[in-house]
Amino acid sequence: MKLPYVLLRRALLMLAAPYGPLAILSCVYVLAVVFGNLISNNSAAVLVFPVAFAASQSVQLAAEPFAAAVILGASSTFLSPVSYPTNLMVYGPGGYHFLDYARVGLPLVILRGLLMVLLIPIFFPFR
Repeated sequence: MKLPYVLLRRALLMLAAPYGPLAILSCVYVLAVVFGNLISNNSAAVLVFPVAFAASQSVQLAAEPFAAAVILGASSTFLSPVSYPTNLMVYGPGGYHFLDYARVGLPLVILRGLLMVLLIPIFFPFR
């Protein structure tokens, strides 16, 4: 039986590797964002980092850019009130609805992702 991170790595590489390192970096970010908004950001980083590291090693690229994508993606907890304790604390007293977080958070996640794809290769080269 394959470990879950091996299956995730294989799926990530099948999806993104033909399009180059930036596509892999973007997929790692999206995976970390999804996990970060479903569970705590610390747990998301712990779950996604082995996938990102294994993917970087499989395509013979440096691991640092992918680690940075995991860090930024896991901390992008803007899409859900349950993703971060402070979001949950203001959810009820503020009279917010669940979709209010997605309306404001989705543009932030997209903007942060675009900036990440542009800046990470500058500070952490792939080779």
